[in-house]
Amino acid sequence: MQMPRYIPRTASQWNRLEAVNGRQTDYVDHGPNRVPGLVLRVSPTGKKSWVVTARRPGMKNPSRFTLGDIRDLATLTEAREKAAQFKGELKAGRDPLAERAAQKAEAAVTRLETVDKLLEAFCQHCEQTNRTGKEQASLLRNDVLTHWKGRNIRTLTRRDVRDVVEQKKKKAPVRANRLLTLIKTFFTWAMEHDHIEANPAHGLKPPTPEHSRNRVLDDEELKAVWDAAVVAGAPFGAITRLLILTAQRREEVAGMRWSEINPDTAEWVIPASRSKNGEENRVPLTASALSII
Repeated sequence: MQMPRYIPRTASQWNRLEAVNGRQTDYVDHGPNRVPGLVLRVSPTGKKSWVVTARRPGMKNPSRFTLGDIRDLATLTEAREKAAQFKGELKAGRDPLAERAAQKAEAAVTRLETVDKLLEAFCQHCEQTNRTGKEQASLLRNDVLTHWKGRNIRTLTRRDVRDVVEQKKKKAPVRANRLLTLIKTFFTWAMEHDHIEANPAHGLKPPTPEHSRNRVLDDEELKAVWDAAVVAGAPFGAITRLLILTAQRREEVAGMRWSEINPDTAEWVIPASRSKNGEENRVPLTASALSII
């Protein structure tokens, strides 16, 4: 029977320990203060770890548990205290390994559900599916992430939402309304993906009253704009005159493509991918509009 190898008393001696014959080797605790089952294990690569043998609750046979390496437990006294504590918890019916695994799993879920990760995923979703997605993503990253960075989404409350929106209102009152709408959409998206069960922004009203614009240019003002656009020339002067002649949105006129123009029918077909409402839009073109195009 092979005689046991014992743990040297001093840490300086541990550095000289080797795996015998290139195989994993255990050096056993001994002496009056020894902890039964505690060994210093040396692997073929030279790594040295503290290992204790003990029985888990409800298990018939004992198992080996790694307590840490010699950097974590730098003295024999520390290793013995750790081993004794570990065995005591097992004897009391606790399972430190199972608890540690549960804590790691909970931490992983917490990391997954931080606002950082979820908001970035939502921003990418906006950029890929929405024509104004880049603008929306920028608003969320600049005005939401700075306040909620590192927070678990499940801990956010109506007060948190209100504080962010009110902060935005101080500098940009109307944009604060847009921000609130985006935050509500973000939480709805998070609910659909099972990250939260309720929308903390539900029921919050826009902070800034808005009134529809009813001011229009009179004929004299419209003529002045037209004349200035003629002088300005292409591209902005041409875009301005087409805005007047077609009454379409600025982004749609500026993004006009030759493939969208049908000179035979005098129509401009704005595809659904470029229209704000997501539907194809057919715009009649006058002779003046065609001449500018």
